[in-house]
Amino acid sequence: MNEQNMPQEKNPVSIWVIVGAIVITALVIGGVVYALQSSRLKSSEQSFQQQITLLQNQIDQLQQASQNQNQQVTQPTTNQNQNNQPVVPKEIVYSNSQYGFSLTFPQTWKGYITKTETSNWTKGVSPAGELMGDTMITTVYFGFPAQSDIFGISVFTKEQWNKIQAFDLPNVPKKSLDESSQYVFAEVWSQATVNNEMSARRQEITSITKTFKVTK
Repeated sequence: MNEQNMPQEKNPVSIWVIVGAIVITALVIGGVVYALQSSRLKSSEQSFQQQITLLQNQIDQLQQASQNQNQQVTQPTTNQNQNNQPVVPKEIVYSNSQYGFSLTFPQTWKGYITKTETSNWTKGVSPAGELMGDTMITTVYFGFPAQSDIFGISVFTKEQWNKIQAFDLPNVPKKSLDESSQYVFAEVWSQATVNNEMSARRQEITSITKTFKVTK
């Protein structure tokens, strides 16, 4: 009876088999979990890498567009020819074949107009002018539709020039630009301008008259 109530001893081999099975199961499950996590991480890494590449391409495109825009903004006003040489804007040349002179204008005078007037430079000017009688002087004026007489080139015969200079009239230029075999040329300026644009053009007269040339 005592033998029946005594607990039976467990087989040590069975315990180690169970422990081994548990360990193997844990390793298998851990390996599967690790493989799944690695696969997910690799997939996430590839996705992140694709997004990074896409963003980098977009950044490169934006930088290129910005550079192109800056090049357009900072492009010089002078164009370049096929040999990559700067092309200087063409100057505007005025030539008067009747009196034989020419002037060169900057591009700011594009669209200028001219008019020719003949007026009495002595009568009604001063007592000295009255003594000279009528002295008709021709002036070629240059300007724009807003103001057609910003400045002019007055044309004197040599006799007229010498006579007028002798009387020292207030409205007569004291210095000539040049002279030809027939004429003496002098510049005259308007006393005022009608707006800021015409005032800016008036400031360029000195550089324009420096280009004056006698052509015959």
